[in-house]
Amino acid sequence: MDWTLALAAFILGLVLGYVARTLIARNDSGKDNEKKAEQAMLELSQYKQSVADLYQEQGEQLSLLAEQVNKVNQQWNESVRHLHLDESKPLPQLEQESHSAKDETAKGIVS
Repeated sequence: MDWTLALAAFILGLVLGYVARTLIARNDSGKDNEKKAEQAMLELSQYKQSVADLYQEQGEQLSLLAEQVNKVNQQWNESVRHLHLDESKPLPQLEQESHSAKDETAKGIVS
Protein backbone atom coordinates (compact mmCIF):
# COMPACT_ATOMS: atom_id res chain seq x y z
CA MET A 1 0.00 0.00 0.00
CA ASP A 2 2.92 2.32 0.64
CA TRP A 3 4.17 2.05 -2.89
CA THR A 4 0.68 2.66 -4.41
CA LEU A 5 0.38 5.90 -2.44
CA ALA A 6 3.85 6.95 -3.54
CA LEU A 7 3.03 6.08 -7.17
CA ALA A 8 -0.25 8.07 -7.00
CA ALA A 9 1.60 11.08 -5.49
CA PHE A 10 4.25 10.81 -8.23
CA ILE A 11 1.61 10.76 -11.01
CA LEU A 12 -0.28 13.62 -9.39
CA GLY A 13 2.96 15.62 -9.19
CA LEU A 14 3.65 14.98 -12.88
CA VAL A 15 0.19 16.17 -13.87
CA LEU A 16 0.35 19.30 -11.68
CA GLY A 17 3.87 20.06 -12.93
CA TYR A 18 2.78 19.76 -16.55
CA VAL A 19 -0.22 22.05 -15.96
CA ALA A 20 1.92 24.64 -14.16
CA ARG A 21 4.57 24.58 -16.90
CA THR A 22 1.91 25.04 -19.61
CA LEU A 23 0.35 28.03 -17.84
CA ILE A 24 3.72 29.70 -17.30
CA ALA A 25 4.70 29.09 -20.93
CA ARG A 26 1.49 30.73 -22.15
CA ASN A 27 2.18 33.89 -20.15
CA ASP A 28 5.74 34.07 -21.45
CA SER A 29 4.67 33.50 -25.05
CA GLY A 30 2.17 36.38 -24.74
CA LYS A 31 4.97 38.71 -23.67
CA ASP A 32 7.19 37.41 -26.47
CA ASN A 33 4.42 38.01 -28.98
CA GLU A 34 4.03 41.60 -27.76
CA LYS A 35 7.77 42.17 -28.11
CA LYS A 36 7.76 40.65 -31.60
CA ALA A 37 4.80 42.79 -32.65
CA GLU A 38 6.48 45.93 -31.33
CA GLN A 39 9.71 45.04 -33.14
CA ALA A 40 7.79 44.38 -36.36
CA MET A 41 6.04 47.76 -36.11
CA LEU A 42 9.39 49.49 -35.58
CA GLU A 43 10.89 47.73 -38.60
CA LEU A 44 7.84 48.63 -40.68
CA SER A 45 8.05 52.32 -39.78
CA GLN A 46 11.77 52.33 -40.61
CA TYR A 47 11.05 50.68 -43.95
CA LYS A 48 8.32 53.22 -44.74
CA GLN A 49 10.71 56.06 -43.96
CA SER A 50 13.43 54.59 -46.17
CA VAL A 51 10.94 54.18 -49.04
CA ALA A 52 9.78 57.79 -48.63
CA ASP A 53 13.40 58.98 -48.61
CA LEU A 54 14.10 56.94 -51.74
CA TYR A 55 11.10 58.43 -53.57
CA GLN A 56 12.18 61.92 -52.61
CA GLU A 57 15.75 61.29 -53.78
CA GLN A 58 14.54 59.81 -57.07
CA GLY A 59 12.23 62.77 -57.59
CA GLU A 60 15.11 65.17 -57.15
CA GLN A 61 17.26 63.14 -59.55
CA LEU A 62 14.48 63.10 -62.15
CA SER A 63 14.09 66.85 -61.77
CA LEU A 64 17.81 67.36 -62.39
CA LEU A 65 17.66 65.03 -65.38
CA ALA A 66 14.73 66.99 -66.84
CA GLU A 67 16.67 70.22 -66.41
CA GLN A 68 19.66 68.72 -68.23
CA VAL A 69 17.48 67.43 -71.07
CA ASN A 70 15.89 70.88 -71.38
CA LYS A 71 19.35 72.47 -71.60
CA VAL A 72 20.36 70.01 -74.32
CA ASN A 73 17.12 70.72 -76.21
CA GLN A 74 17.68 74.47 -75.93
CA GLN A 75 21.24 74.11 -77.23
CA TRP A 76 19.98 71.95 -80.07
CA ASN A 77 17.33 74.49 -81.00
CA GLU A 78 19.87 77.33 -80.85
CA SER A 79 22.25 75.36 -83.07
CA VAL A 80 19.48 74.74 -85.58
CA ARG A 81 18.66 78.45 -85.66
CA HIS A 82 22.33 79.35 -85.90
CA LEU A 83 22.88 77.02 -88.84
CA HIS A 84 19.63 78.19 -90.47
CA LEU A 85 18.29 74.69 -90.81
CA ASP A 86 14.65 75.60 -91.21
CA GLU A 87 13.51 72.13 -92.21
CA SER A 88 14.25 70.66 -88.76
CA LYS A 89 11.58 70.84 -86.15
CA PRO A 90 12.64 72.30 -82.77
CA LEU A 91 12.78 69.91 -79.85
CA PRO A 92 10.11 70.40 -77.17
CA GLN A 93 10.85 71.31 -73.58
CA LEU A 94 9.96 68.89 -70.77
CA GLU A 95 7.41 69.94 -68.21
CA GLN A 96 8.61 69.66 -64.65
CA GLU A 97 6.43 68.83 -61.66
CA SER A 98 6.83 70.86 -58.53
CA HIS A 99 8.67 69.26 -55.64
CA SER A 100 5.73 69.99 -53.34
CA ALA A 101 3.50 67.48 -55.16
CA LYS A 102 6.20 64.82 -54.86
CA ASP A 103 6.70 65.63 -51.19
CA GLU A 104 2.97 65.22 -50.56
CA THR A 105 3.07 61.85 -52.32
CA ALA A 106 6.06 60.75 -50.20
CA LYS A 107 4.30 61.91 -47.04
CA GLY A 108 1.22 59.92 -48.03
CA ILE A 109 3.35 56.80 -48.27
CA VAL A 110 4.84 57.30 -44.82
CA SER A 111 1.47 57.76 -43.14
